[in-house]
Amino acid sequence: LGASLKETATAAFKAGNYDDALREYHAAASAFQRDGADHEVATCWGNISHIHALRNEWDTALASAESAIASDPAWGKAHYRKGEALFARREYPAAITAFGAALTASQPEPRAKHMLALAEEAGRGGVFFRQILAGRDVAVSPCNMIQQQIFGFAARMENFMYLIGDAHTREVVAVDACWDVEGLMKLAADAHVQVVGAVATHYHFDHVGGLPPAPFNAMGITVEGAASMAARGLPVYVHEADAQKVIDQGKVPPASISRTVHQGTLRVGGVELSLLHTPGHTPGSQCVHCQAAALVLTGDTLFIGSCGRLDLPDCNKSAMHSSLQVVLAGLPDKTKVYPGHNYGGAYSTIEQEKKTGLLRPISLSQWLSSM
Repeated sequence: LGASLKETATAAFKAGNYDDALREYHAAASAFQRDGADHEVATCWGNISHIHALRNEWDTALASAESAIASDPAWGKAHYRKGEALFARREYPAAITAFGAALTASQPEPRAKHMLALAEEAGRGGVFFRQILAGRDVAVSPCNMIQQQIFGFAARMENFMYLIGDAHTREVVAVDACWDVEGLMKLAADAHVQVVGAVATHYHFDHVGGLPPAPFNAMGITVEGAASMAARGLPVYVHEADAQKVIDQGKVPPASISRTVHQGTLRVGGVELSLLHTPGHTPGSQCVHCQAAALVLTGDTLFIGSCGRLDLPDCNKSAMHSSLQVVLAGLPDKTKVYPGHNYGGAYSTIEQEKKTGLLRPISLSQWLSSM
């Protein structure tokens, strides 16, 4: 009887008939309990918890998850459901415990790994942050010969991309989403966060996609990036000085472009990001500063121990000097620096770059003579 009731409940759930599904799952749990089938009782309560979670009925979802745990403490998914409810109630220490139990149960729930990290970030202040390296984390499994060429190029370029936002609401923006947008979006989904926008640090193809330089431009190869984000209905935040290049070269529809200015604010959930105009590498280069997490994403303005190229047609050495010596050097010393490429390392600090990098005091005349 229990199996038949559970099958009926599952069919109702798949059809979106949640009231019917709840009634049948409750009946199935009772039938399985009479038969002494503890694990089946737990699965019914776990499904009941999930339905209440879908309805944002978190108190009932939590109580149902605890019933699942009482029926089968070894079933990791029951602890996972409890963690979900606790996370939604912003009870992060308890959620961390529940997700930890889901991972260490004799029947572990692998999805709890990402939720555990999310709960830990939420508990520390609520900023979600991930650094993603092309050729290591994305752009690694080509589906055809063209993609094989693109992914190989991506691995050589060593671009960093970032997901940053609110660990509470699970909303993030993708910074410099390029090369493998599908892979990037999968990483976000696996981390249980929703991408709500894209930020471009500057217009170059390896940060926003589009037509690559020779010889690849003669091969009919186009690198995906900001245009793919726009096609998903997401706004693309670009400094006004680089916006037209992103439209023309990145093939991003003008309606998808949100033009930014120096010290403009971008709110992602409850997290505030400050967009700092740092011209030099391009006229509209910008950095993303998150004061709450004490970090700055510097694109190609600042690498570890160096800076972006200054020999391209629209580079400006004097502007780069000001961007480094005034804008970035003016950030708090403990601010972590996350660059746009893995040239010299994955991260540093403003303090360290003032000691050994290009944030150390350099006069404009010295700068111009050395560049």
